[in-house]
Amino acid sequence: MVGVITVINTMTISVTERRREIGIKRAIVATQGMIMRELVWETGFMGLVGELAGLALAGLVIYFSHEASQSTSTVLFHLTRRIAVLGVTFSTVLGTVAGVFPVWSVARLEPVESLSQG
Repeated sequence: MVGVITVINTMTISVTERRREIGIKRAIVATQGMIMRELVWETGFMGLVGELAGLALAGLVIYFSHEASQSTSTVLFHLTRRIAVLGVTFSTVLGTVAGVFPVWSVARLEPVESLSQG
């Protein structure tokens, strides 16, 4: 849930700051669908990059915790390829879905309205 709220907040700020740019794109050639696709891909990519960074950090934590607990032969954490792929996929999809509302709210504005509010 924290990730979803973070993505929604980040995309809301991003599209608000880029409202003028989006208005110019709409005035020149872009359709609502083109703007939606561009920004939703951006949110998905942001989710993917965030998850890959989190996965790398988790891998380091797991490695060092295994090294620290090697004398007791206790496995504290276990990260399999399946868990990693599911985590990356889930976060990417969740990030993309979380970004749809902020993107939709600005993509549906008329170019004149976007430019006047910029």
